[in-house]
Amino acid sequence: MVQRRNMQDRTIISSFNPLAVRAVKWVNKTITTGFLMETLELVFLFDFARPDCINPRADLLNQDLMSYIERRRIKVNVWTVNTASGIRYMVKKFSECDYN
Repeated sequence: MVQRRNMQDRTIISSFNPLAVRAVKWVNKTITTGFLMETLELVFLFDFARPDCINPRADLLNQDLMSYIERRRIKVNVWTVNTASGIRYMVKKFSECDYN
């Protein structure tokens, strides 16, 4: 469907399932993919899934994950930031990380 509608440049296909993420890349390498993470223990699956982005739950961001992301030059899309208080929390979290 993404290819039929020529939406590759406007679409990110994300999944909790690393097999699904890898399968999308196998079908079409030009579609951007993301690996959704609910726990930090799943970081090891990133290499298997080979996504373009890592999509952690917002409260998982910490200095260790940010360092990993920076070393690997991975794009990040956090999720579950749906409220003003959630946004304030994320701003505080990012300001505590030394990712420069």
